[in-house]
Order: sequence, then structure tokens, then C-alpha cells
Amino acid sequence: MNSRVNRANSRVNRANSRVNRANSRVNRANSRVNRANSRVNRANSRVNRANSRVNGMNSRVNRANSRVNRANSRVNRANSRVKQKKYSDHYIKDRRFPYL
Repeated sequence: MNSRVNRANSRVNRANSRVNRANSRVNRANSRVNRANSRVNRANSRVNRANSRVNGMNSRVNRANSRVNRANSRVNRANSRVKQKKYSDHYIKDRRFPYL
């Protein structure tokens, strides 16, 4: 009776040993994947910080451009209110050729 139990236990032990070796391989593979992911995460973090700085700079540039655009708009409106005197008006002799 004991010998049957011992043989059964031996089979179970061998099976468990195979499972343990398989789990060990999986754990090593997961460890490699985790290290690779950690490197990727650090790289992404650096990229994100760089992008954040670029976004801040773009925001400042956009605000500056907006101020310039508003100033240009004011100048354009002022210029459109001023009646432009044609250069040729002073010299017109023949109204058929106003720009000569």
C-alpha cells in the first residue's frame, strides 16, 4: 500500500517539478518584459517632458502672434479710414490715362 502511495507521490512530485520549471521560465521572460517596459516608460517620460516644454513655448508664441495680429488689424483699419491719395493725381493731364 505504501509503495503505491509512494509511486503516486513520486509522479505528482515530477509533475510539480515540471510545472515549477515552466513557471520559472515564464517568470524570467516576464522579468525581461518588465525591464524593457521600464526603459520604454522612462523614454516616454522624457519625450513627454520635452513635448510639454514645446507646448508651453508654442502657447507663448501663439499669444504673441495674437497680439501682433490684433495690432496689425488696428493698423489696417486705420489705413482703410485714411483716404489714399493717388500718386498720379498731382500729375494728371489727361483723365483717360489717370496713371500715366
